[in-house]
Amino acid sequence: MKKIIFGATIMLLSILACDTLKKTSKPIQTRVDIETPRLAVLISVDQMQREYIDRFGDQFDAGFRRLLDDGAVFSNGNYQHAITGTAPGHATLSTGCHPAKHGIMGNNFFTPGGADFKMAYAVTDTSTTLVGLEDNDKKIYGSSPFNLEVPALGDWLKSLHPEAKVYSVAFKDRSATLMGGLNADRAFWFNQPTTRMVSSSYYKSEFPDWTKYYIGKEIMKAPLEKGWEKLLPEEEYSASREDDFPYELGTQRTTFPHTLSSFLPPASNASYEARKGMLLWNSPIGDAYTLEFAKAIIENERLGMDEVPDMLFVGCSVADKIGHQYGPYSQEVQDYYLRLDRYLGNFFAYLDERIGKENYYVALSADHGVVPIPEELVRRGIDAQRITSRDYGIMIDSIEARLQRELGLENEFIKIANYQGFALDYAEATSKGMLEKDLQRKVANAVDTLPFVEDVYLPEELMLATSTKKDISFFRNNYRPDRGVEMKIRFTEYALVGARTNGTSHGTVYSYDTNVPIIFMGPQIKSQPFSQSAGVVDIAPTLARILNINTPINIDGRPLDYIFNKKIAKEERKSGEQ
Repeated sequence: MKKIIFGATIMLLSILACDTLKKTSKPIQTRVDIETPRLAVLISVDQMQREYIDRFGDQFDAGFRRLLDDGAVFSNGNYQHAITGTAPGHATLSTGCHPAKHGIMGNNFFTPGGADFKMAYAVTDTSTTLVGLEDNDKKIYGSSPFNLEVPALGDWLKSLHPEAKVYSVAFKDRSATLMGGLNADRAFWFNQPTTRMVSSSYYKSEFPDWTKYYIGKEIMKAPLEKGWEKLLPEEEYSASREDDFPYELGTQRTTFPHTLSSFLPPASNASYEARKGMLLWNSPIGDAYTLEFAKAIIENERLGMDEVPDMLFVGCSVADKIGHQYGPYSQEVQDYYLRLDRYLGNFFAYLDERIGKENYYVALSADHGVVPIPEELVRRGIDAQRITSRDYGIMIDSIEARLQRELGLENEFIKIANYQGFALDYAEATSKGMLEKDLQRKVANAVDTLPFVEDVYLPEELMLATSTKKDISFFRNNYRPDRGVEMKIRFTEYALVGARTNGTSHGTVYSYDTNVPIIFMGPQIKSQPFSQSAGVVDIAPTLARILNINTPINIDGRPLDYIFNKKIAKEERKSGEQ
């Protein structure tokens, strides 16, 4: 079953650095009849379902409350691509393009390579080295957006204002680098052993010395010593299930409080200092640190301090870690968002004082949602199921063995089978006169008999746009022959495939995975809810309107002009719709 791959990070061993000059698109000039701000901030809360706003909204009284009261709030904002994940989501947020265009097909994706496939982690760049660690001996690879095949929002800004500053920060390297774009001044991400924010040599400016004063375990010393306790009394968590639920997955005990001493073996054997980095990664304290570091970027790099507009991207990555472990109906998830509400309130208050309310805009969204823990749904009377990677592998092996007998094949031919789909080896079949598309159809028909499989899409259906199969557009938007598997798979609703026996994940085309918050806030944004359908691809071009900068003509998104208090100039609106 070695071909059944549900992987975490696998490094690509030999990659050339990208030529950013080749990754440009012909721009069109846009103009918004509003005063250009000094700073635009895009916040991505990793794994945030829009449903959390409905469920926890009455308890928000700080940052989220301000966004909901003062912002343009979309109830029908969605991703329009399949196989949702952190890397493709953040690339979509920053570029206004679907994965088929921006090239980031998943956190890890396969590329054809001779007789075999190679798996690439989306942002590992072997032409760079990690920077920001005093003892780095130059053997640690850095990360970069070199796989990104189109320019991003920060690149659009710098094309018009070369002196503009563009920075990005998140705990995850794939979040930070892909939001920042090809020409950011710098992207920062978290190094757990040192609890420092690091970067890579991809970015040409000297790594800033001021970062040495913003070490996570020191900045967050008091909350780390206290640990993660419930913010409110027990009765305030009625929007969530009981704290003790056997299908949660924890690196710590799965009930409150979560402290430096509550890690499970082998993590509990780590040193006291090492556990501080682990607790930062496994509690809201980590995203509190991210927002403190975002303030430090503004202060030390002087973002928003002059008339040239600057851009800051902030990724709240810890939300995803908590969601994977405890699930969307857990008290941990509810408590995380109650705390994030306060962190964001503090951050906005800082922006008010330092930049001025009339000088900045904020957009908030997410890179994907999450599948509810199936066992929780079953308790609620919903038909849901969990299929582990082991069980899935056994089923695929059985299908392959049966097809081998039927087709007279001696060798294994399913090279890759995972939650994304399949890649096949056609050599033996074609040598016996079988067409590639016939083998694909045989596999698709067999896999389609599995009770948790809704459909399998063949390459010809994905490439020629002739099929009207349900939801195929989601898979077309995340399909390219040169990246990723060739046959895409759609599982039934509420089926969780590829996970362990507990915890949860994402990657589907259903609303719990694709419906995410889209909120804009700023001096000339209408303060009201919007029921219109909006795509996450629309966020970057809308921010471009706010910044009065060029947008590439061939992006997938379009600016949401109707959220502004002042109208777009008529002649410019026409040019933007070409």
